Amino acid sequence: MYLYITLVITVFILLWIIMSYYIHKAKRDVKTKNNLLSGLYFIVDMGPSVSSVSVVAIIIMPKDVEMSQLILVFILGILMKKIGRVFITLFYKVIGKD
Repeated sequence: MYLYITLVITVFILLWIIMSYYIHKAKRDVKTKNNLLSGLYFIVDMGPSVSSVSVVAIIIMPKDVEMSQLILVFILGILMKKIGRVFITLFYKVIGKD
């Protein structure tokens, strides 16, 4: 359990450092800015797809199968869309919208 928490915190810190670098770089480079925005919009667009796949899997699964993982995938799809929108809004506030 502690290993999992440590791993999540380490990945979060590494992503934070990498994103800080690219956000700083995007302030002066339009190509980097567009690449970051396209990645963020990709995350937003993937959210409903992930949720719909889990709904279809829930419907076609036999009744005796544990469905908690599919429900978590459904929630993950919703969170992907919401968190992606928040990141896009923050990105525009930091960079400035053209």
